[in-house]
Amino acid sequence: MLDSETFHRRADVENFISLEVLNVILSLSDFGDAYLLPPHIVEKVFGGDSSYFNIVSCLFYIKDHNHYSTIKEKTLKILDAKLQNMSKILSNTEQACILLDSLTCPYIDRKRKIKYINRLCTALQIRKPNQQELSDFISSYGSEYWFINWKEVDLLNALERKELRQVY
Repeated sequence: MLDSETFHRRADVENFISLEVLNVILSLSDFGDAYLLPPHIVEKVFGGDSSYFNIVSCLFYIKDHNHYSTIKEKTLKILDAKLQNMSKILSNTEQACILLDSLTCPYIDRKRKIKYINRLCTALQIRKPNQQELSDFISSYGSEYWFINWKEVDLLNALERKELRQVY
């Protein structure tokens, strides 16, 4: 079903993907290697859209699995482009969210995170941190999360919250 274009895309809406499909795919990432989707399906689901939601969903799903290395490199290039010029980060919510979640993402290398921090300091015209400050920040900040909890999909808790929510 996931290989079908009509299953999760709508011709009348550009870059549309069903949230239900994404929820199923993201939950599969916690079931173990035996349940991972083939790379061509992952490319079909996450390729072609450079939105915040798509970038973080893709990174969350592919994690550090070697057979998704090509998809990960493409996604990281899109991320690099989105964080190339941060001169409007104080008014660009999508860019701010991408930066904050990228700095806590365990699937993005330390060198890349340092590059993003330095770009941010340049854009905001503030002093760049020294190596020790960068190291301390990345080490302590890496255990936190902003919008994406990179460590787990708490499906049971999410389902319980939906079940307990009252209908108005």
